Amino acid sequence: MIFCSIMLTCNTLIYAVGQATNSNTGEVALRTITPQPVTSAQLYTAIDMYTVGIQASNSATRFLILYSALALASLFKVHSGNQSSVDKLMLVVRPSIPQSPSPKRKGENETVYTMLRNNLIHAEERGCDPEKAVAEIEKHVKDFQELVSHVFLSL
Repeated sequence: MIFCSIMLTCNTLIYAVGQATNSNTGEVALRTITPQPVTSAQLYTAIDMYTVGIQASNSATRFLILYSALALASLFKVHSGNQSSVDKLMLVVRPSIPQSPSPKRKGENETVYTMLRNNLIHAEERGCDPEKAVAEIEKHVKDFQELVSHVFLSL
């Protein structure tokens, strides 16, 4: 007989799934599932990515690695690694970053750095030329690297 029981206790999901092999003993395999807590491991990985990013000789590669490092750092800092959270991290350090309406998230703005990232990663979807996107990233990578350094210093 196969069974499953689920119970929620103290924000931890506990479920028992098993096949009773002996009706007298009722042997059951138990598994506890808890949400993955945000730990300093994400921050240390983000710092490692930052280190790799600043060493990258290709500007577009450097930009993308640094942006990804910020996404991981925002997971640590604000418990979300989405682009809005990355923008918030950057705007705390530099509120004057130019912003424009997000074509995906109606009613929200995105920073110039998120726009540059998306114009390269989603070039076809946004109707952008990847070569022009790379050229734009190259114009902004030095300033972006400086900003990312300040963000990491503020964590």
